[in-house]
Amino acid sequence: MFEIGGLIEAAASKAREIVAEETGLIAQIASVHARTHFLDERLIAELLTPFLAESTRAR
Repeated sequence: MFEIGGLIEAAASKAREIVAEETGLIAQIASVHARTHFLDERLIAELLTPFLAESTRAR
C-alpha cells in the first residue's frame, strides 16, 4: 500500500520542478525580447520545442 504523504510530496516536488522549468523558459523568452525587441511565432516555437519535447518524455 502506498503512503499518501509520500505520494503527495512526490507530486509537489514534480510540480515545483515543472514551475522552475517554465520560469526559466519565460526568462529566456524575455531575455531574447529584451535584446532583440522582436519575437515571432517561429522564434517562440524554437525556444519551446526542447522544453515541450522534454516535458512529453517525462510524462
